[in-house]
Amino acid sequence: MFSVQTGVTLRPGDVVRFTCRAVDPQNRPLTWKMQTPDGARHDAGEGEHVEIVWHVEEKHIHNNAPLLLMVSSDGQHHRYGTAGWDGIVDFRYKVLPPVA
Repeated sequence: MFSVQTGVTLRPGDVVRFTCRAVDPQNRPLTWKMQTPDGARHDAGEGEHVEIVWHVEEKHIHNNAPLLLMVSSDGQHHRYGTAGWDGIVDFRYKVLPPVA
């Protein structure tokens, strides 16, 4: 797993876009998920090239908010074992309350 301290400050209503690419050496289909700072997992697309969009909400307010992007193939074995993921990136953001 890779972790990135982005140094970026966000507020509810902001939108963050990720352009993601991955290749399976055996040409198996790839599935992407996004886990938002509240712990919810969202389907984020399929294929080697996807765009993932995060809409920042009040429930994401956190001093070091983790936004995880995960990719897996439909293979039997995975880099991160029983978690079922072949790639994980953990982006960290500061999410502040809305401006009054």
